[in-house]
Amino acid sequence: MYDFKTLPEALNAAAETQASITFVNSADSQVEVPIRELRMGALGLLGRMQRHGIQPGDELIVHVADNRGFLEAFWGCLLGGIVPVPLAVGISEEHRMKVVRIFRRLRNPTLYTDGATLARLEQAGAPDGGFADVSSRALLVEGESGDPGLPTDVQPGDLAFVQFSSGSTSEPKGVTLTHDNVVTNVRAIIAGGNMGPEDRLLSWMPLSHDMGMIGFHLVPMLLAVDSVLIPADLFVRRPSVWMTKASEFRATVLCSPNFGYKHFLKGLERRDPGPLDLSSVRVIFNGAEPISVGLSAEFTDRLSAFGLTPSSMYFVYGLAEASVAVSIPEVGGAAAVHVKRTSVVPGQAVEFTEADAPGSIPFAVVGRPVQDCEVRVTADDGSTLPDDAVGHVEIRGRNVTSGYYRDEEATRAATRPDGWVATGDMGFLGQSGLVITGRHKDIIFSNGQNFFPHDLETILQREAGLDLGKVAVAGHRDPDADADDVLVFVVHKGDLAQLLPVAGRIIATLNAQMGVDVTHVVPIGRIPKTTSGKAQRARLLQGFADGEFAGPLAEMEALRAEAAGTDAGGQDSEDGKDASIATRLLDLCRGLLPARSVGLDDNLFEIGTSSLELAQIHEGIEKAFPGAVDITDLFDYPTIGELTAFLESKLGAS
Repeated sequence: MYDFKTLPEALNAAAETQASITFVNSADSQVEVPIRELRMGALGLLGRMQRHGIQPGDELIVHVADNRGFLEAFWGCLLGGIVPVPLAVGISEEHRMKVVRIFRRLRNPTLYTDGATLARLEQAGAPDGGFADVSSRALLVEGESGDPGLPTDVQPGDLAFVQFSSGSTSEPKGVTLTHDNVVTNVRAIIAGGNMGPEDRLLSWMPLSHDMGMIGFHLVPMLLAVDSVLIPADLFVRRPSVWMTKASEFRATVLCSPNFGYKHFLKGLERRDPGPLDLSSVRVIFNGAEPISVGLSAEFTDRLSAFGLTPSSMYFVYGLAEASVAVSIPEVGGAAAVHVKRTSVVPGQAVEFTEADAPGSIPFAVVGRPVQDCEVRVTADDGSTLPDDAVGHVEIRGRNVTSGYYRDEEATRAATRPDGWVATGDMGFLGQSGLVITGRHKDIIFSNGQNFFPHDLETILQREAGLDLGKVAVAGHRDPDADADDVLVFVVHKGDLAQLLPVAGRIIATLNAQMGVDVTHVVPIGRIPKTTSGKAQRARLLQGFADGEFAGPLAEMEALRAEAAGTDAGGQDSEDGKDASIATRLLDLCRGLLPARSVGLDDNLFEIGTSSLELAQIHEGIEKAFPGAVDITDLFDYPTIGELTAFLESKLGAS
């Protein structure tokens, strides 16, 4: 039924059915467009492209916010053998510069956008004047229509489109996807999700993202079933529209990364969504960024009152290099596994634990490889690791890209001699299925151990009360250093003095829970993210290296020193602590921690005392007061004042 070899074949077949797409414009406005009408619009736009001189094999950057206009341009390209390059519309300088960088990467590109967006791009320009070339090659949405274009014969091995990553590198990489790559993966998604003619898909994900385009537009196109598309910016403004429309249209298949679940639940706290019936929803694909097992459970639990079945949540894994989907779980399979946190070490097998065991961490099980795709996990030397050992996740199959567009260096770096493609992710594969532990490039090396930023961020959200999406942890290493400086970026607006206690909680939590020494807590206005909600740590680290945060950091250090100075010194404290004991402890700590301001009420963990320094402090106390203090007492009495009072009681009792 779905045995198409190219995407235009699928469009032409769906246009002969009653299938349609409902484009949601607002909470109260939407338009249903039959596929045959979408195809007519695409052919009309193809005619404009051909009259503009765009030839088969040329590239068209599709830079349109309107979903219908976006799809007409996308399909117009595919019908004419033109290569669409989907690109999200954004308002930041980084978004504007990305247009220029991608334009330069292409062979013979044209920018397709609306007049207002082009004006904003022209106003911003580019530091080196490079935007003039882009502007001169623009085709505007507002142009007059004419005769429809002439479709071109397309073969399965032809390039279908180029999916540029939503990351923040200065030289973005474009994943090349043939018609055979994409059609193969769409069939696999249909099979993995057990989809059929009765399904109705609904999504708010951007069409410039692989999950939004392939998973929730091309999948229903090959199935020739109805679908509903909600603009991403509408979901951001009114998150309730997601489930309201799911209920209204009796949607059966949904999707979202972490961001969407958290955003919807926050909206649920502020506004009653009204009557909802989510009993029709049988699958929610959860992927596109590190999966929070706890958040997913909270989401399904909260919405069970509206008929949502908890088992509808499917943890999945994919990436643009695989078209989109790599693995999907079977119904009834393990949703999560718990492992000992310290056992998550590259090259070693993880140690499974019970959920409530000390030091346990949950990981989402993202299922088994989809059809026509293989997965393996390798060591640093390229050898395949045994079951449940953490290593590099690699993929191979008909759905997998042959490389990056016009970028031989990046293609060579990602492709193994035997044809496997590196995903850049770390994980393990065993009887339970595939588990992703984090990105290889994001691993932080501190105190002789490896840490994944997502794990540290989860701990801070749970233990230190930080909000999801408002904190990012990253490692920065100086060229001559043998370990990473641990940086915790926190969204904070207003008086920096108010951040000091938060910073203290952050430092204390990671030190006590993980033995991680935080070098800096960095206040920032926002955390840059990809279109799917992933934190762009590389941009934050580049800003740190460029001195972008030097001013706020210096101000925070001055505030910290001022606060410490108010209770420093060898005088008696107000509550009568023994000045001689307090002075000796202060002198000891200040001698071992010369770069930190230590006062009577400073928490040793909050000021960033490492495990080694803690051991040295205990050694010094042992010499001064033999047998009076165990090293574990330092966790119970972490300030000099508290430790002084504890020592008083111990020495008095003896």
